[in-house]
Amino acid sequence: FSIIFLKCAYFNTFYNAESSFEKALQIIEKSPIIDESNNLPSEAVVFLDKTISNCNIVIDKYPDSKYIDKAYLLIGISFFYKQLYQSSVEKLNLIIDSDNAEIKSKAILWTAYAYLKSGELKDTSYHLDMLQIETIDKENSYTYYNIKAEVCELDDNLDEAYKNYMLASEQTSKSSRKNYIYRKLIKLSEKSNDLESKIKFIELLEQYIEEPNKIKDLKIDWIETKHKLKDYESIIKQVDLIIDDPLFTTMRPQLMIYKAKAYNRNQKKMLSKQILNEIVEDFSRKDETSEAYYHLGTFSLFDDFNLDEAEEYFDKSVSEKSRSKYGKKSKELKGKIEKYIGMQADYDYFKNKTVSGSVADGNSSSNTDS
Repeated sequence: FSIIFLKCAYFNTFYNAESSFEKALQIIEKSPIIDESNNLPSEAVVFLDKTISNCNIVIDKYPDSKYIDKAYLLIGISFFYKQLYQSSVEKLNLIIDSDNAEIKSKAILWTAYAYLKSGELKDTSYHLDMLQIETIDKENSYTYYNIKAEVCELDDNLDEAYKNYMLASEQTSKSSRKNYIYRKLIKLSEKSNDLESKIKFIELLEQYIEEPNKIKDLKIDWIETKHKLKDYESIIKQVDLIIDDPLFTTMRPQLMIYKAKAYNRNQKKMLSKQILNEIVEDFSRKDETSEAYYHLGTFSLFDDFNLDEAEEYFDKSVSEKSRSKYGKKSKELKGKIEKYIGMQADYDYFKNKTVSGSVADGNSSSNTDS
C-alpha cells in the first residue's frame, strides 16, 4: 500500500506540474508576442511557478522516480519563458546526455534557444549542430525552426526568417501555435515595412482566430495596411463583404468611413460624399460622425472653396465630438477660415480706402490747376 501510495503521490505531483506547464504555454501562445522588452502575462508566470515548484518536489522527494528527467526539462523550459536563461541552461545541462532520446533532443534544443536569447550565437549553432533534424519529431521540429527563424532575423535575412517560421507552422496541428507563428510573422513583416507579406500573414492568421474582438481588430489592421499599400479597390470590396455581418454591426460607421476614404483616394469623390452623408444621417455623437463632417468640410473648402458651407460642416464636426481627433482638426480649420475672412475684409477695406483716397487726391489736384 505504501509503495502504491508513493507512486500515486509523485505521479499526481508531476501531473500537476505538466498541467500547469500546458496552461502557461496556452496563455503565452495566445498573448502578444513576447520579447526581452515585454513581460509575460501574470497568469502565465503563476502557472510556470507552479510547474517549477511541483517539479522540485518530484526531484527532492522522489529522486528515483522515472519522472526526474522530465521534471528537469520542464523546469529548464519554464526558466526559459521567464527569461532566466542562465538558470534554464543549468537545469537543461543536467539532462542533455539523457538516455531518453526525446528528452535529450528537447534539452539540446532549449539550451540552444536559451543561448540564442542570451546573445551567444556560437553556442546556439554548436547545439543545433548536435541534432539531426530528420530524426526528431514534429514537436521538436517546431522548436527547431523557430530557433532557426530567430537566427535569420538577427542576420537580417528576412526571406529565410519567413521560410523557417512557415516551416515551424507546418510542424504543428495546434491552432494556438499556428496563431503564435502567424502573429510573429505579422510583427516581423510590419517591423520590416514589408506590407505585402503582412497582408498574407494576416489572412493566414484569420483562420485561427475565434474571439470576436480579435477578429475585428485583425480586420481593421488588414484594411489599414491595404490603405498604406494604396489598394483602395480591395478595401471597398472587403467592406461590402463584411458590413452586413452581425459580427461587424457595431463597426458599421467605422467601416463606412474606410470605404468613403477609399473612394476619395480613387478619385470617386461623389461616391465618397454620398457615404459620408449616410453616416451623418444614420449616426450621431460618434468619432465617425465627427470625422464624416470634417471630410465633408474639406470637400467644401478645398474642392469648391465654399467657405460658408465648409464652416458649417466644421461646426457640426466639433458639435459631434469636440475632443475627438477630427473635432480638433475641424476647430483648427474653422479658425483658419475665420482668420482668412478677417484678412480678406481688412484687405478690401484698405484697398477701397486707398482707391478712394487716390481719387480724392486726384480731384483736388485738378481743381488747383484749373
